[in-house]
Amino acid sequence: MPASLAPTDLIRCLEGIGVRPGDTLLVHSSLRALGPFDGGGEALIDTLVGALGPDGLLVVPTHTWSIVNDRQPVWHEILTPSHVGTLTNLLRNRPGAVRSLHPTHSVAALGPRAQEFCAGHEHDDSPCSPTSPYGRLLEADGQILMLGVDLTRCTFIHCLEEIAGLGPIWSLTGSARRYCIRADGTVIPVTARTHQDYKSDNYGRAEAELIAAGIVTVTQLGPARLLFIDARRLADFLVPRFQKDPKYFW
Repeated sequence: MPASLAPTDLIRCLEGIGVRPGDTLLVHSSLRALGPFDGGGEALIDTLVGALGPDGLLVVPTHTWSIVNDRQPVWHEILTPSHVGTLTNLLRNRPGAVRSLHPTHSVAALGPRAQEFCAGHEHDDSPCSPTSPYGRLLEADGQILMLGVDLTRCTFIHCLEEIAGLGPIWSLTGSARRYCIRADGTVIPVTARTHQDYKSDNYGRAEAELIAAGIVTVTQLGPARLLFIDARRLADFLVPRFQKDPKYFW
């Protein structure tokens, strides 16, 4: 079994790749890839929150697209678990955490701007629209940390597809009726579309070019490979390429 990583190991790693107090940081993660961490997932979240400081915002995906569908069209803010990793469920259940209301692509955020960041996601009929939390990551000049996972898990790229006008061309289904239930029991009928194919499986094709351009920084934390991404620079790189070549990731 590999040696357990300590919070100080993660702190040094975050400082080295450029995470700073006050940042807005979207984290995609695999605790399995990271291996043993002193204190487990809760300690890892504490470490990330500490690195971002009192003004920072920690965001994780809490996706449920494998759970909510035509046969089961109901999503509950508290009771519907995320299917994208242990860390995402730990964070969404934290005191003070806010979860956006979306049947398939919700996020959870922790920090002083969490409510504003997550607000209104239920009004987006596509999962990663420019007005969704993924678009707000761009507005906030946010960063993305891929902790033990690769670019195929980078949901923000779906938002860039939509900014480029390619959502319907690439992958989005027609609209369907879904129901979001707030923690207080309020039922909100929503219109939602989902991704029907797997263009995201090809996102890794751009990794070498993104690293060469300085948009993606790569480092190692124990057995896990980490990618640190500047959201604004990623948008500036990919959106023009999507517009020039609508089949960029086909």
